[in-house]
Amino acid sequence: MDINMQELLMLARMATTEADELESQARELLEEGRPLLARALKLVFGSSMDLLDDMDEEVQRLQAMKAKNTFRQYQEYAMAGFSKEQAFTMVLASIKPTDFSDLAKSVGEGAKRVSQEKLPKPKDRRCDKGCGGNC
Repeated sequence: MDINMQELLMLARMATTEADELESQARELLEEGRPLLARALKLVFGSSMDLLDDMDEEVQRLQAMKAKNTFRQYQEYAMAGFSKEQAFTMVLASIKPTDFSDLAKSVGEGAKRVSQEKLPKPKDRRCDKGCGGNC
């Protein structure tokens, strides 16, 4: 099949025109349907917020559990022989931030601070009770 440049250019122009028309129609539909879409989203988000209000006690319990687990993580680092600052830095590094703008900077600074300190030798947690050091 032999297509010359003239035919190819004509096909490209037709495709561009068709794409422009489709984009224009899609924008019109979105603009006309915007109030309806807004009402639907308000209903969904409003219902979600009402559910969270109804679950206030459970949400508080979940937050308390997360806080306890974070504190346990800190304690485990400290019991393994890390300084308070090192343990805190490692706990902070494990938290997934919601604002990523300063993530690289804070992780880099924390890693630099930890790497510059001499790490203590981990404590020997074995005991003679046969519990594996968990007593």
